[in-house]
Amino acid sequence: IMSTTVEVGLMFASKAIVQLIANPFVGSLTNKIGYSVPLFAGFVIMFVSTMIFAFAKNYVVLFLARALQGVGSACSSISGLY
Repeated sequence: IMSTTVEVGLMFASKAIVQLIANPFVGSLTNKIGYSVPLFAGFVIMFVSTMIFAFAKNYVVLFLARALQGVGSACSSISGLY
């Protein structure tokens, strides 16, 4: 059984791991279609993940919301560099 601190640490780390994986794909997409669509999509994804956080009832949903934030953050940060 994992302790609560390990569970929270893994939840926070999931965003960075997903962002690290998504960055090359978002970069390639941004290079092909421009920055405006991925930038807007990133903000929408971040909003949706924040709403999921607000109404989540268990750890798995919180974990998935945090991982989804990684995708939104990849979209926003990569396209924001343009």
